[in-house]
Amino acid sequence: MTISDWIQILSIIATLIISIVSIVIASKSLKLTKTSIESANRPYVTCYLDMVTVGHFQKYLIIKNFGSSPAIIKDISFIGEPAFKNRADLDSLNETTIAPNQKFIILFDKKAPDKSIISVIISYQDLLGNFYKEVFQLNPNFSKDIVYASARNSKDSEESYILKNTLHEYTKSNL
Repeated sequence: MTISDWIQILSIIATLIISIVSIVIASKSLKLTKTSIESANRPYVTCYLDMVTVGHFQKYLIIKNFGSSPAIIKDISFIGEPAFKNRADLDSLNETTIAPNQKFIILFDKKAPDKSIISVIISYQDLLGNFYKEVFQLNPNFSKDIVYASARNSKDSEESYILKNTLHEYTKSNL
């Protein structure tokens, strides 16, 4: 074999190696893109405690879909004693579709004794049939030592006072 033949063989091998590496990189890039698209378009059903201080103080358990696609709630269960007003469980939400940015608000009993951490387990499914199971740790005492200011002008009527507090709470919630 001549030097020219060796150069041609090495060129073919180099081209083959570069082609294989390019195919591997493209394949990994496609998998990463697919995973990224699925992650961006899946539902994210979460739960958290929130409070409203308009007129009176009240806590709520909120279940919300922060994702960009609908989810079907399969099961909601608790580890610990949930303190819901007149509710022992949330079975009525099973097999319910929750749209993106939709939320269910459940009254949390403020007269319930202080509880330790409550674990909420939410199982849900996207419209493609993928199942997800999320566990959330909720602290019912999260606002126990927060100070609330309530100023009332003696000239305000009850309606005016409630309207001012409502506007204040709305403004505060958009901070």
